[in-house]
Amino acid sequence: MERFVIPDIFCPFPSQVSPSLEHVRQQNQEWVKDFGLIQGETALRYYLAADFPLLTCRAHPRAGLEELFLCCNWYTWVFVFDDQFDDGVAGRQPASMRVIYDHMLALLDNPTSVTAQGPAACSLANIWQRARRLMPSSVWQRRFVQHHADFFAACCRDAENRVNGHLLDIWDYIDNRRNGGANPIVCDLIALAGHVQIPEEICEHQSFKAILRAAYDSMGWTNDVYGLQKELAHGDTNNLVMVVQQAQHCSLQEAMDRACVMVEREIQRFEHLAQSLPLCTPAEVDRDLRHYLVDVGSWIRGHLEWERTSLRYSEVEYTERGKSSSYLEEILPVV
Repeated sequence: MERFVIPDIFCPFPSQVSPSLEHVRQQNQEWVKDFGLIQGETALRYYLAADFPLLTCRAHPRAGLEELFLCCNWYTWVFVFDDQFDDGVAGRQPASMRVIYDHMLALLDNPTSVTAQGPAACSLANIWQRARRLMPSSVWQRRFVQHHADFFAACCRDAENRVNGHLLDIWDYIDNRRNGGANPIVCDLIALAGHVQIPEEICEHQSFKAILRAAYDSMGWTNDVYGLQKELAHGDTNNLVMVVQQAQHCSLQEAMDRACVMVEREIQRFEHLAQSLPLCTPAEVDRDLRHYLVDVGSWIRGHLEWERTSLRYSEVEYTERGKSSSYLEEILPVV
């Protein structure tokens, strides 16, 4: 495999960690075991090495304890769930994936009439029940469900590309990556953690959409940069570095360098657009929105710091084509 070095990525936002880290670690480890997301010793070692509670506490340094618990549970859920497809044979079966995603989405759409099947579904149902209590706004809840639908659709497209060994052109890739990285859901959780209600008219405003696009891209591309080794190990083509390499006919290191410059530009774009956002009325809406954008900046910095240090991306298990990684367990619905 061609070797590469990841350059330092400049980020202007302060590095912070919630003082509740150990409480979050304890709750999350109990939660993943209670719901069967983590069962055996191999999976537990992989989970502990990733340290999702540290991601949560870096990304939400000002959040309350109950909000930290919920955010950490969802981050753990999405990584463990997504690994089933990225690191296992399930990710090369798009038709079966759609059935699984349909079940997950039905749990969110009709939580009182659908029975969760399997650990991944039961744990998501638990998260959704608690999220609705913390954020009773119907607008926020509709957004949360729709963003999961968008995430699942993007993952299906990723699976088709994986099976076909197909690399999207750079603009198609960027568009699909915003949803495939679940970044709109992350921003929903940032609003939940800060108990910020963003009015529909602001969400639909082009200036606000541009700010979030910059945030989505910086988040997703950071994951591509630090996840490249992991994705090369599993033969996954859904990565910005590989897309840049193909588009610009350069070495892997040159593509990595250029991808890191792209990440920095989006972080700078987010900072500039957030600072130049016009004042909103009434004043309390403007105040909440400014606090929300500060928290998005905290997430960008916290996620970057976590990616730099998490063993999830530095201790990679190589598998033969057609085989799943050893840390994957039976958590998906039977389809």
